[in-house]
Parts: sequence; structure tokens; C-alpha cells
Amino acid sequence: MEIKQIDLLAHPFFELGYSKVLPEDKIKVYMSLWKKRIDEIAQDKTRVLVIAPQDSPNKFDLEIITYASKKLGNQFLLMKDNGKVFETHSKKRFGTINEALSNSGHSFDKDKIKTKGYGQFTNNCVIFQLRHLNKAIGMQNPLPQKNVQSQVLWKLSFPVSHEHPYPWELKSARKNPARLRAWMNGNLREKLSTIKALSPLKKRKP
Repeated sequence: MEIKQIDLLAHPFFELGYSKVLPEDKIKVYMSLWKKRIDEIAQDKTRVLVIAPQDSPNKFDLEIITYASKKLGNQFLLMKDNGKVFETHSKKRFGTINEALSNSGHSFDKDKIKTKGYGQFTNNCVIFQLRHLNKAIGMQNPLPQKNVQSQVLWKLSFPVSHEHPYPWELKSARKNPARLRAWMNGNLREKLSTIKALSPLKKRKP
């Protein structure tokens, strides 16, 4: 089966280890959003989910990984070591995403495949891990901000410094377009610094 889109869930529930103050009702919001996304992927055999877990997964990480594994089967992979190692849902270890997908009965065209990233945090781990995934796939430009094949889904992501609304704030934000625009435009300096930090270093002319 040829894969047309790869979803990447980066460091789910990392916030718990980062601040340890996220209320349980907010955890449930993200759990529900990500499980709903997994259910959608399960209905489309041309899509695959990759989860990049944090180094020490907590019980909520393990819950979403277990849910994805049961729901998706060979449509689910784990990404380790910043995109260097991919494992199938059965935890068999492979060196590259090509090997992992091939052993799951999949293939893809690196010039046509789409990648969508979300998780925690939007302007940090999501972008970094999506770049690692894009590089592993073989995209010429792995940086999502500069690649039409790749996209960060902020509505499914946890903001690093409130650069966009939380899911539970989105409904009220939509009622106030000016506030929503301020959210999306107010953190421009951080967004530009992130792009600069992730961009390949240019060689200086001698």
C-alpha cells in the first residue's frame, strides 16, 4: 500500500514533566483530540501515524501509544533517536523509516507524500521532530516552514508560550477575530528565531 500522508505526534503529555501543573481535565482534552485523530487515520489506509515519545514516557504517553497500536496496527510506528530509528507497532527495531514501512507492507513517494505534525510544544519539539521525520523520509528541504509538503497543525498542539489558543479557548477566540489574529501574529519574533535556528547554516564565502 502506498502511503500518501504521515502524521507525527511529538512528545505527547510532555507538559506534565515540564511544569507538572496541567489539570486532569486539560489532559483529557488533548487525549480526546489525539484519539479522535487516530480514529480518522484508522479509516484511511493511505495514512500512517508516527509517535515520537519523550525519553521517560508517563502513564498518559503509554495510554495514547497503546491506543494507537491497537487501533492502527501496521499503520503505526514509533520514532526514536531523533528520526534515526523507527519501530513497528510490534516493537521490532529497524534502522530507517523505509525499512519499518516496508516490513509493514507500505511504500511512499518522497516527492509527493505529505507530513502533518502536532503535539508538545508547537514551536519547539513539534517542529524539531517533524524536521527529523522529513529528513528521514528524504525530503529535499526538511524544514516544515519552508516545505509545502509539510505542515504543523497548531489546533492539535500545545503552545509553548501561548502563541495560539489552547483547544478549550478556541471557541471564545473565534468570537473575537481581533484576539485570534493577535494570538497568531503576536509571537512573530519567536517564530522567526525558531526558523533561523532550524535553518541549515549557510557556508561563508572565503
